[in-house]
Amino acid sequence: MLQRLYLRGNYLEGTIPVSLSNLSFLTHINLNYNNLHGNIPSELGHLSRLSSISFRKNNFSGTIPVSLSNLSVLAEIDLALNKLRGNIPSELGQLSRLFFSCIAVNKFPGTIPPQLFNISSIIVFAVSSNKLHGSIPPCIGTAFPRLETFFIGGNKLSGVLPYTISNLSKLSNLDVVDNQFTGPVPKLGTLDGLIRANFERNHFGGGEESDLSFFNSLSNCSHLEVFSVTLNNLTGQLPASITNLSTKLTILYIGGNTIFGEIPPGTENLVSLNGLGIEDNRLTGSIPVSIGKLPKLISLNIWGNQFSGKIPSNICNSSGNRLQGGIPSNFGNCHKLQYLDLSENQLTGTIPKQLIGLSSLSDTLNLSSNHLTSDLPSEISNLVKIVTLDLSNNQLSGKILSSFKNFLGLRELYLDGNLFEGVIPPSLKSLTGIEYLYLSGNNLSGQFRSIFSPLFPSCI
Repeated sequence: MLQRLYLRGNYLEGTIPVSLSNLSFLTHINLNYNNLHGNIPSELGHLSRLSSISFRKNNFSGTIPVSLSNLSVLAEIDLALNKLRGNIPSELGQLSRLFFSCIAVNKFPGTIPPQLFNISSIIVFAVSSNKLHGSIPPCIGTAFPRLETFFIGGNKLSGVLPYTISNLSKLSNLDVVDNQFTGPVPKLGTLDGLIRANFERNHFGGGEESDLSFFNSLSNCSHLEVFSVTLNNLTGQLPASITNLSTKLTILYIGGNTIFGEIPPGTENLVSLNGLGIEDNRLTGSIPVSIGKLPKLISLNIWGNQFSGKIPSNICNSSGNRLQGGIPSNFGNCHKLQYLDLSENQLTGTIPKQLIGLSSLSDTLNLSSNHLTSDLPSEISNLVKIVTLDLSNNQLSGKILSSFKNFLGLRELYLDGNLFEGVIPPSLKSLTGIEYLYLSGNNLSGQFRSIFSPLFPSCI
């Protein structure tokens, strides 16, 4: 008489016993997050009352049994994060009550069977991270009237993404990342409930100014939180309409395209933004002070453009531009800053002690290839969590401080191309996790073996 079998989140091994097919009253079976392997038994197709199958995150191989299409009341099927192969059975299109279908992160080749687009009850459709090719049919705008989540990223899908996606009035999550889609980015302004839209790493765009026209309609998506078109073929002038996007927007990534023009005024309207990526484009002009007014901004990537002028004293990141002047001491107010890259600019003056002493810097500090001068401030001893420190190719002088001995997590240290002098401090012996150490092009002296033999015993 067993109806529900929940064994998720254990360390179960072996295969699914075929005898499970004798549990004729079974309606739900959940084996998620175990170490089961082998094939999914075709005999499960005999369980006529089965409405939910959840086998997520195991090691199942083989194919999806065609017999599962006999389960006329099946509403949920979750086979994600396994090693399933073979074509997706077209017969699954007969499951007229299916609302949750997730077969992501497997090894399915072939195409998405067109019969699946006949299941009008679908709410969640996820086939991401497989080996699927082909295109998305234009009928999708009417085929899935209840669709809320559409995840098809990480495949080899191609062609134009149908504009009829804008008819999916209940759509909240759209992810087509890492495919080969071409043509325009669909205008999604009719999707008031849209929360997340990711078009990264495709071939969207046609080299025309109209490539960015979709931004004008996005202002109608009042619940939008994440939007990315990074690494596509989009061109055109950055539209002023980006400042009218949802005040709930937390992530806006448009890097890796050929977008030109200046950052429009009004970016301070995006009050929830904590990640802004406009890197590797052709943007010009100065960095507006308004960016520094974003109260929740944590990550700002603007490298690889043609910005000029000084760094506004109220912002915290930029590299690979033509920025001049000194590094503002206000960086010391960015108490959540973990990564800062100001490399390859024309910055002058000293390194502010407020910045070099910022203990939150736990990932990277890159000030390389500028015109910075003077000694290293003693406050550098606060960077005990730093993983990568790059001060190369400046005009820094004085001695290399012994405080590096406390940087136990340091993996990359670049001090080359400066004017450091004196002996290499013995404290560098403490850097047991170091992988890259560059000290060339300075005026250092002293014995090499006594310092570095503890670090590289097999080489010295």
